[in-house]
Amino acid sequence: MKVAIRQMALLNVLNPCHFFAKYTPTMCFHCDVRYTYVVIGGLGGVDLELSDWLVLKGARKLVLSSRSGIQTGYQQQRIHIWTSYGVEVKISMKNVTTERGCEDLINEATELGPIDAIFNLAVVLTDALFGDQTQETFETSFAPKARATLYLDRVTRKLCPKLRYFVIFSSLSCGRGNPGQSNYQILLWNEYVRTETEKDYQLWLFNGAQSVGLAAKMQKENKELAFGGIVQQKISSCLEVLDVLLNHNYPVVSSMVVAEKQQKNNILSAVETVAYVLGIKDLKKISHTTTFGELGMDSMMGVEIVQLLEKDFGIYLTSRDARNLTFAKLAEMEEGKMNKFAEVLDKKTEEGENLFIQYIPNRETVHLPAVKLNSHIDSDLEAPIVFVLPGVESIFKPLEYLTNTLKAHVVGVQYSYDNPEDSIKEIAQNTLPHIENYLSRDSSFYIIGYSFGTLVALEMISLLEEKGYTGILILIDSSPAYSSSSLKKHFAHETDAQFQTAVLMKICTLLIPLDVVSQYEEMLKCKNFEERIDLLLSLIPLKIRNEVNLEKQACIALYNRCKAVFDYTFENKKIQSSTHLFKAKYPMVDEADDYQLSEVSDNVAQVTAIDGDHVTILKSPGLVKAVSKIVVLKQ
Repeated sequence: MKVAIRQMALLNVLNPCHFFAKYTPTMCFHCDVRYTYVVIGGLGGVDLELSDWLVLKGARKLVLSSRSGIQTGYQQQRIHIWTSYGVEVKISMKNVTTERGCEDLINEATELGPIDAIFNLAVVLTDALFGDQTQETFETSFAPKARATLYLDRVTRKLCPKLRYFVIFSSLSCGRGNPGQSNYQILLWNEYVRTETEKDYQLWLFNGAQSVGLAAKMQKENKELAFGGIVQQKISSCLEVLDVLLNHNYPVVSSMVVAEKQQKNNILSAVETVAYVLGIKDLKKISHTTTFGELGMDSMMGVEIVQLLEKDFGIYLTSRDARNLTFAKLAEMEEGKMNKFAEVLDKKTEEGENLFIQYIPNRETVHLPAVKLNSHIDSDLEAPIVFVLPGVESIFKPLEYLTNTLKAHVVGVQYSYDNPEDSIKEIAQNTLPHIENYLSRDSSFYIIGYSFGTLVALEMISLLEEKGYTGILILIDSSPAYSSSSLKKHFAHETDAQFQTAVLMKICTLLIPLDVVSQYEEMLKCKNFEERIDLLLSLIPLKIRNEVNLEKQACIALYNRCKAVFDYTFENKKIQSSTHLFKAKYPMVDEADDYQLSEVSDNVAQVTAIDGDHVTILKSPGLVKAVSKIVVLKQ
């Protein structure tokens, strides 16, 4: 080959000169072809990317630990590509949550060659707020990460003398904190493993790889997921950073990408901001009275919503409050119509997401139509009789704080469980004979109705007045108009199928966290109510069903009672008995001052506002004091 150089070019040739400069060499991670590299949870999205990176770094012996083995064509394809490079790949299905399983895994990997590095990327999430966590959910989340790391540390000390790297991957949300993942928090299992092993290992935190991994699965319609002011990091960036961090001696390292601050003029309202986080494009297509939890808000979204509302709009909530919030309430808060709403939410109890339904009715709590309840007086002393009609669940537990302090003989009225009535009037008629067994013409009595029980109380005292009895009616935060409005808000529907589905979904959300939106559509497709109940029971783990005694009959009873409220109209003569209404200071729905009791009573109801909401009013000392005062004065 000949090379021709133009003469003009020769004139521009420069003589060489000596030049010295100082450069700091960058340490990079390299694999040794003689050694084995173990990846725990090795067939997930991030795991496969890490394994591919190890191969590019020179690894020729890979052991991927996965309990489920190869399940997709993509996994098979990646392994095929690596083997074409001359890489030995072994899929181990050993149980790394036990010490024996870890020992078997290490022995299996050592057959290929000495182990140079172990990467634990296993993860099992069981998201729930701390109050809803159980020992089982903690164990489930701890096992593949904390216990596996502990056992691997013990085993590798004995069997892997040449081990250079012991790396545990985790989510940056754990280091920063997430109310929905307390069982996965770094402060729990990292300290646990450290205490047990007394050995520094490298823990790498990153904020979710884009396109692969659990965080990527949470993306909706390619919307960039932001959490705590950070966004997902591209997997290529994660691996570039890992290349550098593996050469540091720090036991805990992290990598994150800070989210760009959104311009204020791009945020039109708090409602639109929350809709963006939830992935809702058209607010007209959803009910504004549906809670964010029912719209599919998970724990990470909850944290982001709470932070955005606090930072950009001055609205202060907890994660639990955010789950119970609706777009309608959020709009009112933003407009300043409910400036005390945040204070109210702080006072909410943990007795259920829905204020109308708090418990699941069960056969064990229903024995007789009328039962004696504990009170603040001996059973052999003379005292007035108080009949208590509970909420829609027919459970007296929420009322114990009140009934235990009354200086009266308290009788609890229970609604039929095995043969639930179809109307409020039927419930009152069937219960009336059992109530009359406790009455005499010359003795005073009181009827206390709470929530659903106020409707039964109105029907019952109307029937008693027809028989010549006179008593005192005490209603706690409800009336026919108020109950109807509340149910229309919580169970908005146009067909029976929608109503049945809404009631069953409320039962489900009391027991487990779930994607209500998707399950609602599935349940709506069922042919009849019985199929919908079967689907509900299949969604709830058997252990939880047994703990709350949830069975098909409980669903039927609860549905019948809710439907009875929708169908109820007071058609009797107006009540003559003295009526007292104790209303919550923070109601579920806006209603007239007397909850429209003037429509059913000739006497003007004495209305008293008690601090609290529909649930916490029962624990209010103000309610106890006021009711006790009425009972004492009328003895």
